[in-house]
Amino acid sequence: MPKVVDHDARRRDFIKAAYETITENGLANTTVRAVARKAGYTTGALVHYFGDKNELIRLALDYSGEVVRDRMVAASTQIVEELGGALERTLAALEPYILQLRLEMGAANA
Repeated sequence: MPKVVDHDARRRDFIKAAYETITENGLANTTVRAVARKAGYTTGALVHYFGDKNELIRLALDYSGEVVRDRMVAASTQIVEELGGALERTLAALEPYILQLRLEMGAANA
């Protein structure tokens, strides 16, 4: 029975490995061999999935954009949650004063 290969997953493995290799070694020092080794495959397996090194590099750069976007979304979500919590605590602390002000204003208008 032939081995079942998830080609999309393997392609993603190579792209992620290219991104990591570029990050660790720099673009000038990134080779197809180094990327294949990092992904845990042979160079022959890698070249089966990409037309040339430039395509692999372009896709790795696209992947880096996804990584940055995901980090920014996570950071902004955390900031919004922290600000929301701070706002809730501030309003809760001010509530007795706001109630007192309302009572005073009501008495003044009566």
